[in-house]
Amino acid sequence: MNKKYRKFKLMLLPATATIATVAVACGNNQIKNYQNNPKKSGSSNTNPNVQYRSESDLQQIINPVGKYQETLGNQFSTQAKQGFYTRFVNSPYKENTFDWDKSSTYGSIQSFFSDAIVAKLVERVYFGNSKIEEKKIIDSQLNEVITRKIIQPTVSKFSLQLADAIILTVNGVDKVYDSDDAPLMKGPDLPDGSYSSNLINLQSDNSKSINSTQFLKDLKNTNKIKFRIRKNTKYINNKGELTKYNVRANDFRLGLLRTLTNTDTNYRLAHGGSNTLDELARQGYIVNGSTKFKQDASYVNTYLFDLYNVDFNKILDSNESVETNGNDEFFVIKQKSPNTPANFDLFFNSTLLYSYEMQPISTEYITEKSQNLSKLPYFFAHESNLTNEQKTKIREELLNVSGIAKETGAYWYANTPELTLYAGKYYFAGYNNNSFQASWKLNTNYWDKNYLNNPRRIKTFIEQHTNNPVSKDALPKYYFNNYKAGLYSTVSFSELEQSDKDIIEKDATTYGLRTTQSKNVKNQTGFIYPTLIPQTQDVSGSSNTINDAFAKLVYGNSLENIKAGKATNVVKAYTTGLGAEFMNILSAVINWNEVSRENLKPNPSIPWISGFAEDIKIRNNDNDKSLEFNTLRPYYDKLSTLFVVDSDTGEKVDLGGNLGNELQPSENSSTNKTAKEVYQSAAFPALKERFKKLLDKFFAAHTEFDTTEKQVVNLHFLSPYTNESAQNLGIYAGITEVYNSLDPRFKVTTSNTSVRKEIINYYSHSSIPWTRTGWGYDYNLVGSGFDGFTTYNGQLFNVFALILSDTEYKTKLSKSYPLIVKAAERFKEFIDNNNYKFSIPFNKLSNLGNKYTSNISVYMNSYKLNDQNNLVKLSEQEKNNYTNLGEITSKFWLWLNTSESTENDFNKANLLELIKEYRNLTGVNFTINGALKDSFAKILRNPNYVIPSTQDNPTNWTSVQVVVEK
Repeated sequence: MNKKYRKFKLMLLPATATIATVAVACGNNQIKNYQNNPKKSGSSNTNPNVQYRSESDLQQIINPVGKYQETLGNQFSTQAKQGFYTRFVNSPYKENTFDWDKSSTYGSIQSFFSDAIVAKLVERVYFGNSKIEEKKIIDSQLNEVITRKIIQPTVSKFSLQLADAIILTVNGVDKVYDSDDAPLMKGPDLPDGSYSSNLINLQSDNSKSINSTQFLKDLKNTNKIKFRIRKNTKYINNKGELTKYNVRANDFRLGLLRTLTNTDTNYRLAHGGSNTLDELARQGYIVNGSTKFKQDASYVNTYLFDLYNVDFNKILDSNESVETNGNDEFFVIKQKSPNTPANFDLFFNSTLLYSYEMQPISTEYITEKSQNLSKLPYFFAHESNLTNEQKTKIREELLNVSGIAKETGAYWYANTPELTLYAGKYYFAGYNNNSFQASWKLNTNYWDKNYLNNPRRIKTFIEQHTNNPVSKDALPKYYFNNYKAGLYSTVSFSELEQSDKDIIEKDATTYGLRTTQSKNVKNQTGFIYPTLIPQTQDVSGSSNTINDAFAKLVYGNSLENIKAGKATNVVKAYTTGLGAEFMNILSAVINWNEVSRENLKPNPSIPWISGFAEDIKIRNNDNDKSLEFNTLRPYYDKLSTLFVVDSDTGEKVDLGGNLGNELQPSENSSTNKTAKEVYQSAAFPALKERFKKLLDKFFAAHTEFDTTEKQVVNLHFLSPYTNESAQNLGIYAGITEVYNSLDPRFKVTTSNTSVRKEIINYYSHSSIPWTRTGWGYDYNLVGSGFDGFTTYNGQLFNVFALILSDTEYKTKLSKSYPLIVKAAERFKEFIDNNNYKFSIPFNKLSNLGNKYTSNISVYMNSYKLNDQNNLVKLSEQEKNNYTNLGEITSKFWLWLNTSESTENDFNKANLLELIKEYRNLTGVNFTINGALKDSFAKILRNPNYVIPSTQDNPTNWTSVQVVVEK
């Protein structure tokens, strides 16, 4: 899982819709039992004017006592009583190192069951089901309106885990925080006695607690943070058995070092790695489908440490990051530049709490096993088909590994579950070939006995697989019947048949249907987006992607050159001329309202194609009155506005009828349309005519396509899920129908597979017109979203470079994308003012093959052009003259989003326009899912579990509990 990384007329949510959905606060007499300043211990640093709930109220949330819901039969509570939590996966199981090892990956935690194995120094824990009361009323205009009030929120707090204390250095003084108590729960914040949020943070008046306001204050001002490692904490093996290996401070340093080594090709090979083993690994001695040891891969998150002014290199250096004092060991993270404040508060609330970075791996275990690698058992992947000769060669080559590659066990540790140790609350217990179950079990040797002895604890999380996937038509009823039978703890409510939804809604309490509040300020929406520059294709790549006509039309290069990484001037081809108009049309002919409605039904939805987090702030400037609201969701219509740019003039074209030259989602309609037409946008008739002329022009210019059979543009889309939902398959079919009705010479096909390796080969090893990856926000502003699309999830940097080096391109692009051009000019201003240098001149980038430009963050400021215009690595001394590209772009967007000098060019309204322009330039693809209209959704979960709400944070499965009766 890689790190972290979406258009727009100013139109707010409709105020007079036939069925409007709003969140309101109604009178509530259920929450009265709170009081001012309950008895506290320690020195008080809480607000004396804040009302707090009583201790008994809080205990009812943290340790709820209830009654099993068995109206549907005793079987409905069986799984909960056994401590099992099960979900169904409609595909066969395939081994995946991610199930048991988090140390070889990086980026935001993803809410998988396997994330329960994550071991943290400190974590955020959650308690209690949130309770939202929902009513339908008729308003003064006789519209049916849904009103909601939050009568009980989930509560959360910071919790010390493998660290038993945090020491912050503030103004040269070490301040010790060795408590995580948090007995204070704020009372309702709305006048009627309800809450505005379904998640609130508990507080402490204990000045030594990490939940005190003083800790948060010191966190903002510290220049060093030390974690005292909890003593006598040991690892377990894949059977849950206690080992002799202790958790040490160096283990966290080693975890980050392993992440870097396993994900960055250049670093690994420069620090004792082996090209031979890399190649053998790719051939299959590690788990099939794994992306580890991919050629030309890089660890891209170093910029994040620089953004927070945290010294990444000092974490890697044991002399800097590991300290001892008597029997105490400390893992230390230090400020990078003493002249700039460190943002440890942001670093703490993102990288430390919610990412895979710095997962501990046992120094003692790896050191011991590395002494006799030739005898290492369980070395090869269970599904490996390697010959004995190949296995012998691998073991022999392993003995030549040295340095950091050896220190981190890069080529053997966690290759299989048997070679993996665990320090977290759960461990991967393997896959059972008889029951088709993958399971993650409670670590009964975990240090926290209070956690283990809680009778509400989940003992096993289970993924129930099948070797005979249920057909998409039978799946909704299968879900419903097995959910009622208590076999699955949760199913997707939206995927059920309408008749079954009606049954559930009439008896929501019995079935476990509830409303939850979801806010997103941390993550990109979706994870597949069109790419301006396709990646190369290797031997594992799919043969069914695009054809030569598509490659030349969109990218201006032959498919052969693209696959080989030799395609040049790709960005210009994609963003101007016939390629741009073609891609614009593919975006604008689809009714994205219908896509969103179908995907999120029965929840009220809005089209959301931008990729940006729905609730992220736009700009922190109260004096900026260019917009009424300072978050994105209210402006969905503006953000999802599309247009088509003429291939010759660069101007926006007329979209027909009364549409003008921009299409807003509100101008689309599904009314009085056939099932085949509902996915067509209002601009479809005009754009169909335009599409024909475009293909006529293209094939007239490309005489190599000289027969009717050759004059076909092919595009194939593979679903990114092994257990794709019937809803999504229906959406893909609807979009495909629209595309195939544009012109007989354009043929689009879609498919899905239950074989994980086929999906990895398609998205990771094939030359396709989209990229599959994620992005988590580094701070609560849209600038961080732009940063994700600049180098990692998109190629906006390449666009900037072309604008700044090609006057003709800049002039043409400015006609329809003036804000992108303006942002590029501001980028030039920023890099000049900060004296940033680039090892590859901007005017040379387009002449490099797509092997390099599609992955520019790997090569820029790490390579240079020699006299023959070939890329060669910079020497270590030369690298000192340059700054990591990710650090440059991240700081640029933060500056653009916050500096007073940019407030006029990029106020809130213009930032919306910039998002719209970017999405139109790059395009929209099949998997755009839309967004909730008002951040509330219905979820179906067995009521015999307590599943806290985490809003925009990943689900912490270790906080899930079962109901305990009195």
